[in-house]
Amino acid sequence: LIALYPEFAADFMNSVDDQSNIYKNPAMPEDVRAQLIHVFVLALQKVFIATIPFAAVAFLFTVPLKHIPLRANTKVTIGE
Repeated sequence: LIALYPEFAADFMNSVDDQSNIYKNPAMPEDVRAQLIHVFVLALQKVFIATIPFAAVAFLFTVPLKHIPLRANTKVTIGE
């Protein structure tokens, strides 16, 4: 994206730390803003898709765990 629009390179780099800068810059054209948002969405999508195997493995590790019920009766006395 920086190669396509070098005049907005500083704005792109500022939006890495603070994504609200995408909307704060009135000089950025709407089509450039839409492309930048699309790039963010694609990056987030890849991150969430990459976590699916880790979540599946974590779930498989929990399947053989024995269920230990919590105590049903708890007696609390004040002053002890």
